[in-house]
Amino acid sequence: MHTPHHLEQWAARLLEFNREPGLLAQEVLALDDYLKVQPLHHSVLPMGKTERPALARLLDPVRHALALYGPEGAHHPSTCTQACVQVLGWQMQQGGTSLWAWDESSWVHLIGKTKQAGLMARALGPRQPGVRLAQVREHLMCCAFLLGGVPIYSLVAPSQPVTVAARQLLGPGALATALATIRTELQRGGWTSSGSTPVLAACLSQALLLARSPHLTDLTLPVLQRVYEQAIALPYLRRACLLLSKALQGLGLLPEALVAAPRQKPVLLGVQDSLPEAWQTLIQRWAAVESCNVGVRNQVLVAAAKAARWSACQPGVPTPEQWTGPVALRFVAAVKTMQMGQWMHPAIAGRYGPAERDMKPASRAQLLNCLRRFFADCQEWRWLPTLFSPQRLLATPRSIRDQCNIKPRVLEPHVWLKLRQASAALTAQDLAYSPLIRSDGRTTERLVHYPHEMVQALATTWLLTGLRSDELGRLAVNCVRRLPETSGYAAWQLQDEVPGACYLRVPRHKSGRAFEKPVPQVVGELLLAWQNLRPATPPQPDPKTGELTDFLFTRRGATIGRTYLNHRLIPLLCRKAGIPTHDAHGPITSHRARATLVTFLYNSGQMSVLELMKWMGHRSMRTTLHYIDVPDKKIIEAFLLANAYVVRQAENAQQSQTGQVTPSSAPLSRARLLLSVATLEQLLTVTSLSAAERCSIQQSLQAVQHQLTLLPPDPEA
Repeated sequence: MHTPHHLEQWAARLLEFNREPGLLAQEVLALDDYLKVQPLHHSVLPMGKTERPALARLLDPVRHALALYGPEGAHHPSTCTQACVQVLGWQMQQGGTSLWAWDESSWVHLIGKTKQAGLMARALGPRQPGVRLAQVREHLMCCAFLLGGVPIYSLVAPSQPVTVAARQLLGPGALATALATIRTELQRGGWTSSGSTPVLAACLSQALLLARSPHLTDLTLPVLQRVYEQAIALPYLRRACLLLSKALQGLGLLPEALVAAPRQKPVLLGVQDSLPEAWQTLIQRWAAVESCNVGVRNQVLVAAAKAARWSACQPGVPTPEQWTGPVALRFVAAVKTMQMGQWMHPAIAGRYGPAERDMKPASRAQLLNCLRRFFADCQEWRWLPTLFSPQRLLATPRSIRDQCNIKPRVLEPHVWLKLRQASAALTAQDLAYSPLIRSDGRTTERLVHYPHEMVQALATTWLLTGLRSDELGRLAVNCVRRLPETSGYAAWQLQDEVPGACYLRVPRHKSGRAFEKPVPQVVGELLLAWQNLRPATPPQPDPKTGELTDFLFTRRGATIGRTYLNHRLIPLLCRKAGIPTHDAHGPITSHRARATLVTFLYNSGQMSVLELMKWMGHRSMRTTLHYIDVPDKKIIEAFLLANAYVVRQAENAQQSQTGQVTPSSAPLSRARLLLSVATLEQLLTVTSLSAAERCSIQQSLQAVQHQLTLLPPDPEA
């Protein structure tokens, strides 16, 4: 049977009071007599002063409310209780109404949003000997909450003892039980250092008092949202409110958690500086209609703003409607010599020093690509006349394209091997942070946010699967299954007969839909181990598809951070392996492991480019070739082998003219020459070859093809 709590009992008691808003004539006289002994400022009312019976309707509800709040009884009030009664009586005399007529603003004015404001509002009121005016404020807040129905604890400064009020008003042990439940859920979800317990208790107290219930099941998103909005000047209380919502979501009491308000950062786009009005209107119109990715959208806006600033420096200041073919060609010529900081927002144009002024060819190509999209959209939507073709006249020049050749930054084999060994030998001690030394000399231990099993599974999957960092963070639960053919995507269970590989379900990525790929068995073992230890978290929307997904790598109710691999995991592995975080190609980043693994698989000679394309999830072999780096040693060996074939075939051809060749030598020579042709043609598809290497391979190919023409016809053809 449900036992009513304090607030439910008080709601029934509140119906028994006479709640007439006005004052009767005898009540006005009684209040005057009650307070006439204090005609002067700061005068003192003698203790034990009793009211006339005519004041029972006005003051008895106050005494009963304070009796519910404090341990004192209604017949034996404390000094603070008596002082609170006198202040409310004085306020009713000044306003000429009973407290039942006061609205929210009246209570807030009497109590004050801050202590100082309350002192000023009650400065002319009565005083009780030995009681400071600030001590009365807590009792007045209780009366506003119980008698006025005002959510006073979310309206005044939360530095007040809201936790004490919650303990008194919600019943014995109710707040402690609710707080223990929240703390347990936060620790289960990974918030081991979830901030100060008093701050979390204050936030929970405000939410429960606002809901007027000691039960967590009565907390709703609007209640938490109001607590969050009221703490606009208190970031620590806002953080506690976000934690509270995540704990309630983990308990299944909320459908979703609160979302932190975005930081108000100035967006330094062209639409905010002194652009020509025609350009500014068109840019804002395009931004309001286009629904592409936020990052792409911002890049297009920046490119259009740069074109607008360039136009402002041209003769006649051409508007978007006046852009013609010659104007577009002049802009492309200007992009060829463009430097960093040029035509940018005035607030950031001077950030680049002389050594940083050179602009990368890829940045020039991206600028033209974004501007092509902007003008093509505006012309397609009939906002601009079709005076030129953006795809043809704003195309990236060959001089820029030739400098944009992608060369994969492959790790050295010994570096990749040391990283793999470090990930296999990773321990919990390797993850521990060094103690934090404070200014007073004290040391504080810093807890690790991510468990050891999760970090080891992340590191091994990063090194051995060739996934992008985005794909790695969006792996779902049950993404691994065993190799033998089975239907569906059931969780993979480790068995003795399982071979050395398993299937990994890769989520949808930027170049295609979700697919499966074979990966080493050790990856499946570590992913399964973390999946068994992973705390259950509510599904979250996938940023790519929008579908609710139960992500595998989650902690504290969220997926791993976007910078965790590059800023935390990779430096950790480098320290464990005893290698620097930079090499000749630059810093070791998450994407370099992808190029390294593809290069190693191709150079092993066991996987073709087509097989690698399917394993990587690419839609074209051209994209896969960007990840392959053929070592110079392999090119030289292939060239020497082909050259030896050429010499041998030349000798065989000379012998065939004299009739000294054996019947079996011709087919064998033709097979070798055809193999050489296939090898050399495949080498020519590598985009990272230098001009000299490409020329040497082409000469060898022509020589081999010439030798093929000298051979006698194939008798089996």
